[in-house]
Amino acid sequence: LAVLTALFVAEGKLALTDQVKTCVPELQNDFDATIEDLLRYRVQGVRMSSLRFQTFEEIRTHALERGFSGPPAESLYTNLPAFVLGIVIERVGGASLATLAHRDIFDPLEMSETTFFPAADRCAPTEIVGGETILGIPHDESARVFARARRTVGHAGLFSSAKDLLTF
Repeated sequence: LAVLTALFVAEGKLALTDQVKTCVPELQNDFDATIEDLLRYRVQGVRMSSLRFQTFEEIRTHALERGFSGPPAESLYTNLPAFVLGIVIERVGGASLATLAHRDIFDPLEMSETTFFPAADRCAPTEIVGGETILGIPHDESARVFARARRTVGHAGLFSSAKDLLTF
């Protein structure tokens, strides 16, 4: 996500000082947050894992309707800024994160084993939940909801190999 953001900044499609609301006008309580605020995790909001029993549409709607809990402040990791940045990147790039990442990063670098949707036999288990082995689905509970619907998000869900990571 940060690499796609850097590429779009370098191409002049996006600036770190751009307000998030410009790209995501339906975001409520945006507190004039910027792209840099998202990258530096200076805004917080709903714990997206608390929404894990909702559909991907419900999670997205909830996150955008609630927005951030306050103005940009101290950097503190939560997954909401990366989730919102993923939406920004998709809108600026005109395609899904998976499509953009493959087109602009993975394919040019010949990273053929890096994907958001790996075959279950091509990856190590993510975890075991209730006796079920989770394969090819993110550990992050809210990202898991999106992945099961074959949707990408900015905060989790990318799978790769050591070979591809060394190439990167």
